[in-house]
Amino acid sequence: MNNIPQLPVSDWINSLVKWLSGFEGFFNAITNFIGGIIDGFQWIFDLIPIWLFIVLIVGLTYYLLRAQKHWTLIGFEVIGLLYIWNQGYWRDMTQTLTLVLTSSLIALVIGIPIGIWMAKSNTVQLIAKPILDFMQTMPAFVYLIPAVAFLELEWFLV
Repeated sequence: MNNIPQLPVSDWINSLVKWLSGFEGFFNAITNFIGGIIDGFQWIFDLIPIWLFIVLIVGLTYYLLRAQKHWTLIGFEVIGLLYIWNQGYWRDMTQTLTLVLTSSLIALVIGIPIGIWMAKSNTVQLIAKPILDFMQTMPAFVYLIPAVAFLELEWFLV
């Protein structure tokens, strides 16, 4: 009934994946670099005693919000952190915090120079803007699947 020929999209994707697999050393270098940042953050979080970490976070919150006197926020922050510690999820919480800090750091290191370059060069803006517009419409998990596949991010799957 349907005589429209199908596009061989799966063949194209398989060819692309096979071609990208030839750059294993490049992807391993990226994996090791990101893993080093993650290990560094996690080492710092493991080095600090839990009670001191809570005091530092609460102190930072108080310092940042000292003009508004948000005692309710500080109280819930203390209760929440103590609850995480009590339930045995402290390591999981610090691993999540490590991933967030690492991804934020990488986004800043890449995004700020590209943003400045886009502001200075119309050519770069013409190239980057459609890519960024397209990526903005995609759900975040769409980026995640190739990243896990190519970078072998086993620490992410923990």
